Amino acid sequence: MKLPVLLLITASAAFCQSFDAADVHLSPPADQVKDSKHPTVAGFAAPDRYVIHRATVVDLIARAYNVDADKVLGGPPWVDYNRYEIEAKAKPNASEAALRTMLKSLLADRFGVAVKPDSQNAPGLILSRGKGNPGYTSAAPDSGPAGCRQVLGTPPQGYGELKCTNVDMDTLAASLRRLASTTPAQPLPIANQTGLDGTWDLDLKWELKTVRVTANMSTSSNELILDAINKIGLKLDHGDVPQPVLSIVKATERPTPNAANLATLLPPLPEPRFDVASVKACEPDSGTGRVRATFGPGGTVTANCIPIFGLIDQAWGLKPVDPQAVLPDGLGNRQPIPLLAITARAPAGMAPTQDAVGELIAPMLRALLIERLKIKFHTENRQINAPVLTAVKPKLTRTADPNERKGCNRDFTNAARQTAKLVCRNMTMADFAQQYSAVDYSANFAALDKTGLEGSWDFTITWDTTAQMNSQFPQFAGRGAAAEGQAPDPDMGLTLNDAIEKQLGLKVKMEKREMPVLIFDHVETIPTEQ
Repeated sequence: MKLPVLLLITASAAFCQSFDAADVHLSPPADQVKDSKHPTVAGFAAPDRYVIHRATVVDLIARAYNVDADKVLGGPPWVDYNRYEIEAKAKPNASEAALRTMLKSLLADRFGVAVKPDSQNAPGLILSRGKGNPGYTSAAPDSGPAGCRQVLGTPPQGYGELKCTNVDMDTLAASLRRLASTTPAQPLPIANQTGLDGTWDLDLKWELKTVRVTANMSTSSNELILDAINKIGLKLDHGDVPQPVLSIVKATERPTPNAANLATLLPPLPEPRFDVASVKACEPDSGTGRVRATFGPGGTVTANCIPIFGLIDQAWGLKPVDPQAVLPDGLGNRQPIPLLAITARAPAGMAPTQDAVGELIAPMLRALLIERLKIKFHTENRQINAPVLTAVKPKLTRTADPNERKGCNRDFTNAARQTAKLVCRNMTMADFAQQYSAVDYSANFAALDKTGLEGSWDFTITWDTTAQMNSQFPQFAGRGAAAEGQAPDPDMGLTLNDAIEKQLGLKVKMEKREMPVLIFDHVETIPTEQ
């Protein structure tokens, strides 16, 4: 059993492809927060410069081995919590396959990562042989190209159809994943246990009609497809399905130091600027409702009549209402005027992946706005209300397994009952305070830990999402009630902070803290030509 591990460790250290140079370091504290406002991103910031922002070691392994992050198991507690920055020099516009190989080498060299292939049972579907005359036939010699093609009609009258020719049962199982899963965005794995070899032709048809979907998803449109599968002599049943996974054998929290001559090997990139750009004022009321500039084909960047304050938010990474930024009069009240139309082209070789688009637009947009709107700004410290976490009568449980991965995950199983649940494991109070703004989306800052509680803890918080919204937007009256036929939820009516106090014996309060504030001293509303 140890042989595959040894082979992997040896191979990892001997990849023939590696980055020419790489800067690897821990992300800044503000970027350690793991939420939708701080996503992991990767892409080319220049033809030969590949960057990855805010990635955990699990994220890096998933990217390097081209697997989903939930298929990377084990490892020390920090592997899916600590976040890292990587800036590496590679061959210009290296392929994804080459980048994955280089990233494997970096993981082995800088983090001492070793992984081994493994298998784990996961909830899924099992494709097996059913009863009755089969509606599939052995593929004829002239069946044509192998594969499945989906044809959809239009409800309420019509049929969906999956036509498969010359396919084996593994291929059919893969084709059925999204069709047969209750949640298409997260399709269940399907295991082929039909025992049928060879290739087959089949035509699967199911009725298209509106189907009532219940809170527990017990009746949904995919049942029509399951019924159609039964009619051709096959079955899909729920069960545990073996899934290939990667187990982390070894990883080191502190990456090895950067090269002493890194500044020579990896000189700083000049501030990115658009190659060409047109900036024009739009007529009032001509906006499209969009609030961000976007990448398009060929490196084009467009903003179609977007409010100036929206462009400033995007360029400086601000939230729509951010106490750490002050806009001039006329923009500070965030009225949807004036509007700007921008058409620009990014430098050749800047190739963002979908998740890196915003990261690469922001610095170019910032430089453009400073130039064309004559923006002047400075930073100063001001006293601002910010959250503080304190202990009242703590009701916490010491971490059961100190080797368990640390972190907090949302549980959406009670979404139908208007409750949210946060399950935290192996977390210190400093960790939880740092992540507070990821739990409370309306919070502008991480909390400051003043609990005085040492060590790591396991805890769960459950609160009422409607009550939380009402606390943030008091103009919306009313609180959620339990659905008909359901018992009242004991946590109904609790806001997040209420739940933290009632369930954990902690308290979140606001205190003045000195924070850096970005002051925009001057912003023209009519852009210059150049």
